Amino acid sequence: MLHAGESGHLALTSMHTNSAQSAITKLLDFFSSEQRNQRGSLSKALVGGIYQNLLPTESGTEYALASEMIFNNNQQVAPYIVDIQKMHLMADFIKRKADNMSRSLNESLMQMVAKKTISAKDAMRATYNRLELHDMLNGKR
Repeated sequence: MLHAGESGHLALTSMHTNSAQSAITKLLDFFSSEQRNQRGSLSKALVGGIYQNLLPTESGTEYALASEMIFNNNQQVAPYIVDIQKMHLMADFIKRKADNMSRSLNESLMQMVAKKTISAKDAMRATYNRLELHDMLNGKR
């Protein structure tokens, strides 16, 4: 897949993770220790990561899509991919909306709860950062 991305071909993949950042981390785990220098190639080729989760609606008859997205627009996320010590900064990048494109799962869940599309209980089950979502739902953030 990396070779396809380097050659200008669009490569899509699906992985089982609980966030967009986890998908990028998991992708990096495919490199052996000898291949770690190829992180730079991935950081240049990666367009973004999207996490999706289907949640039952309040009515219980349908499902609604919650998502988290991180984009590597203008190589803004590249420094976090290249340096493993900076990977944790991706979450802050998403929260700051530094690129006006990326968005956090909790932001998506909060909007769905506010619109009464899903219940707060289901949102709390879906999130990977319960404390942050709890504070958001209670107006503390």
